[in-house]
Amino acid sequence: MKRKKKIHSGVCITDERIVCVTAHIENKTMVITDALEMKRSGPIDEDVTRFIETYDLDEGGLIAL
Repeated sequence: MKRKKKIHSGVCITDERIVCVTAHIENKTMVITDALEMKRSGPIDEDVTRFIETYDLDEGGLIAL
């Protein structure tokens, strides 16, 4: 029986960038399936909103922030 892949998501927010990745484990190796990155330019709440709007994530396409 084939097992359903468990998807993992991560977000890293620094003073300079926002990076989000999704990945799954395959043969004991993490395989990154998607990665998005944006340079920060303002307050964190404005940058996160801009990130979600830029990558159209309000429908949960990559992750739920």
